[in-house]
Amino acid sequence: MQQLRRTIQKIVFESVTQLSLQKDLNDFLKSEFYDGVSYKDLTTSCDLSKGNCDDVSEDLIDFLKQRGYQNINLVLMRGPKFNMDDAHSEWKQHWNPETNYHAVVQIGNKYIDLTASQFSPKFSGILILSKEQLEKMWNSIDTLPQSQ
Repeated sequence: MQQLRRTIQKIVFESVTQLSLQKDLNDFLKSEFYDGVSYKDLTTSCDLSKGNCDDVSEDLIDFLKQRGYQNINLVLMRGPKFNMDDAHSEWKQHWNPETNYHAVVQIGNKYIDLTASQFSPKFSGILILSKEQLEKMWNSIDTLPQSQ
């Protein structure tokens, strides 16, 4: 009975946490990345999101820390396993798996990618992924030490 109670508490906590995270992400997306361009614009535009994953991820980390989130990390991925035919034209011509990387934000066991649209329209929007999903998409995943 106690095990069942813990399982139910965990499910309720994760559901509340997911809803809270989605609300906070939507609040973040309403703010401006730069004059006249909101973060939401980057989630659907290949041109706007290209090369901005670092800045957007670091801004999101700062925003979430201000909202009280903990255990947040910047994660860098290299070597896409997916087809780059729909990627931004500069990536198709110049992507170097040794030097180029893509950055996302890790919160607990979730990975948030707001700029994946630079790789394909099918990656548009807010991507909330598991580590297993990232491992299917990228050859190398490196978590940077948490900054304070």
